[in-house]
Amino acid sequence: MLSSDQFWSFSCAHYEQQVVKEACLELQNEYHFNVNLLLLCCYLQGQQLRLDLTHIDQCLTAIAETHEQLNQVRIIRTEIKNTNELAYQYLLKAELALEQQQQSVLIETVNQQNLSPSSVRENITVYAQYLGLHDNRAVLSLLNLVNRT
Repeated sequence: MLSSDQFWSFSCAHYEQQVVKEACLELQNEYHFNVNLLLLCCYLQGQQLRLDLTHIDQCLTAIAETHEQLNQVRIIRTEIKNTNELAYQYLLKAELALEQQQQSVLIETVNQQNLSPSSVRENITVYAQYLGLHDNRAVLSLLNLVNRT
């Protein structure tokens, strides 16, 4: 069984790399990738587990509610960034709590799936394929930056 705490620790350390953070944010903002699912793809590759299109779909379905909540908090937080520091910090903490909750749901979901072992690092490519972006050079370039594990 995979651990949500270990996934959170991995995500924080991986996302802390500036190039990874910037690539993740561009993939999120420009191409509608879910950053937590991207990080899960990388994490599972490190565990030598392979996701397929059905797994991606199940994960996105499982996090649909928290995805909407995160988007709403993120929009409000960015709107008040330079106007109310206390509210901004509060919303940032709320956003991080929702991110962690979403990651727990993702781990819960993959723990219920029958993942195949694989030493090939292809999970993020499968996610891009799910979104119909696996032939997009800009996306593939950004995914290579995220996939620095």
